[in-house]
Amino acid sequence: MAKLSFLRFPCNQVPPTQTATSVFANLPTAAPAACPDREEQQLLESEKLAAEFASLSGKLNTVTDINHVLGKVFTALAEKRISRQAAATFGYLGQLLLQTIPGVKGELNAAVQHPGAYDAMLRHDIPFFSRFRKQ
Repeated sequence: MAKLSFLRFPCNQVPPTQTATSVFANLPTAAPAACPDREEQQLLESEKLAAEFASLSGKLNTVTDINHVLGKVFTALAEKRISRQAAATFGYLGQLLLQTIPGVKGELNAAVQHPGAYDAMLRHDIPFFSRFRKQ
């Protein structure tokens, strides 16, 4: 059996003296090792996407927050930075979040027995709304 010395070469490359077919023919059940550079690049890209997908308020409490994030998902899909399956999953989760906002709002207002509690919470928690807050 040949040594696995080809694994030290960059991803998708084989030693110049061997062809890919001859190298992999000597591996009974092993697959080529994952590319550390590719894994690192995917990790950096996922961290970048996570930061980019952050909502305006840092939470997903408002229709505006959810719409903002879904817009970022649309852009990432259009740029082929995420898969169609991931975009569909984000879209479905966004739809679920949007459908539950009225229930959350009603539940919060009922819990504190004030019809404007949810809106007051948003005005207090979201920095953007502080510009419009009456002083």
